[in-house]
Amino acid sequence: MQFVRQSQTIKVMNLDDKVQTDKETRNKDREKIVKEITKTSDSIRKKYRALKTGKIEEDIALEKHFKFIIDPLETLLNPPRILS
Repeated sequence: MQFVRQSQTIKVMNLDDKVQTDKETRNKDREKIVKEITKTSDSIRKKYRALKTGKIEEDIALEKHFKFIIDPLETLLNPPRILS
């Protein structure tokens, strides 16, 4: 990547020699931020619904009651890795 300053516009040369202006770069960054905000808001919405319906409390109670079964099964499914 190579930065070239010409008058008031900063141009960015990518490895494939495509020129991006500073404005285009900022727009791409904004798009990424908008996507992250959307994902986060969806996640928060799902958590809120789960709390509202009592699903999380139910999951916690089930996990407490069946922990002695769940842990060995998880160990079988995901065995610890041996470093060599």
